[in-house]
Amino acid sequence: MSDQQQARKNPLIIIIILLLVLVLLILAGGAAYYFLVLSKNAGDKTRQEEPFMKMTFEPFTVNLSDSNFRRYVRLTITVEYTDKKLGKEMEEKQHRIRDAVITLLMSKRVSDLADQKTVRQELENAINKLLVKNKVSGLYFEEFIIQ
Repeated sequence: MSDQQQARKNPLIIIIILLLVLVLLILAGGAAYYFLVLSKNAGDKTRQEEPFMKMTFEPFTVNLSDSNFRRYVRLTITVEYTDKKLGKEMEEKQHRIRDAVITLLMSKRVSDLADQKTVRQELENAINKLLVKNKVSGLYFEEFIIQ
């Protein structure tokens, strides 16, 4: 009789264990979904709701370092930032920022400017190196002409 009771308990125990494993998998999947998808979207919403200011620099016209031809680039950039104090700092350091941008662009060849995403990142980094109070959060090209 104990063998028959054990035979009945074994399938019941296996079913209970499988149900517990299934519940744990569902909970783990829900937690992963929350942390990977929903929390990322919530972060995007807070970033979008942040008010930002912008500053557009006078156009830059810079000779490129191509040795065979006389080439130049003309571009106008706008930077975004969230700290009001940063706008004042950029106004005060505008001559340094312009010099950093011109120096960076003078070292480029036409082929280096093909990847605008990299150029944008390099320009943003060059500007942020000069700033103390805060950092520029975005850089955009208003005009980008290579002649």
